[in-house]
Amino acid sequence: MKGGLALRLLQQWVSGIVVRLGAGAKPARFREVIHILPKDAISAIDEPVFFGKQDGVLQMTESEQVIGVEINGDARAYPVQILSVHEIVNDVVGGIPIAVTWCPLSYSAVVYRRMVIDRALSFGVSGGILRNTLVMYDRQTGSLWNQLTGDAFSGALSGIQLQSEPAVLTTWGGWQGMYPASLALSKADSPYNFYEDDHMAEYYASEKTGIRPPARTDNRLPEKERILGIATESSSIVYPFSLLRQTRAIHDMIEGRQLVVFFDNETETARAYDADVAGTTLSFYESDGKYYDYQTNSLWSPLSGRSILGPLTDRRLRPLSGISAFWFAWADHYPETKVFELPVTN
Repeated sequence: MKGGLALRLLQQWVSGIVVRLGAGAKPARFREVIHILPKDAISAIDEPVFFGKQDGVLQMTESEQVIGVEINGDARAYPVQILSVHEIVNDVVGGIPIAVTWCPLSYSAVVYRRMVIDRALSFGVSGGILRNTLVMYDRQTGSLWNQLTGDAFSGALSGIQLQSEPAVLTTWGGWQGMYPASLALSKADSPYNFYEDDHMAEYYASEKTGIRPPARTDNRLPEKERILGIATESSSIVYPFSLLRQTRAIHDMIEGRQLVVFFDNETETARAYDADVAGTTLSFYESDGKYYDYQTNSLWSPLSGRSILGPLTDRRLRPLSGISAFWFAWADHYPETKVFELPVTN
């Protein structure tokens, strides 16, 4: 972030300036926003209540989808059935203010750190969508934020990029297997007190792609192919679930960094990790649903990135900030994105 911009933002906060939504010149993406509902008609959760195994309350089945986050030893799960109703949860995990976000239209699960300069922002649902993706707003300045890309495109904070936090879209059973002591967002104590069905299930099973057709059509993959996307400052790439189901472990390099993408068939979970452990770049293979590294033959969990048997037991791969989404939405926001393909062998 440029120093001049940081100084201007600090001055605005100190002066108590509040910028209205849409005030002044409207950037191109602001003009693309479709307003579906009034602001806060979908209510974000600001005071989340959690339950744990010790509470002895069964609120979820093993197969229910959750967004899982672990920071500084604090593991929490956020059921998609709750997020489909509220779309944003403002929380503090491991001492870090975060926003857990979910857009049902684009099937995009992203967790962001809420700290911008020296202040924790609080996010709400604007009621608008941008290319079939949730538009968030922050309550401190009213700036508008793209849920999929994490940047502000209107208001005082325009041009600011939120820092994403590694998270995983998986099942409650898969997450509990990684973190048995994890807390989970309570259905019983959330505002509507009833989240037994995902009201978007019919949409997921249909051929519909959002509320309006994508601005750009990209036929490299089926429109509703699930992908794991990784975006850097200079490039982006997706790993299609259809390919991951076949290969289970994919090795790649992004900006000089070796990574591995694991896929767990049982939970339909894709997760990317830095392949470096203690200065050694590992390579992996799958056998009968289990993952091993070629260098030491240690056994690894694809969901947690932890070695569970062998010379590297308890070593962990560093998770990367991959985003699960539908292909049509990712391609509409990242039109220059690469699609990973296996190298051709003779």
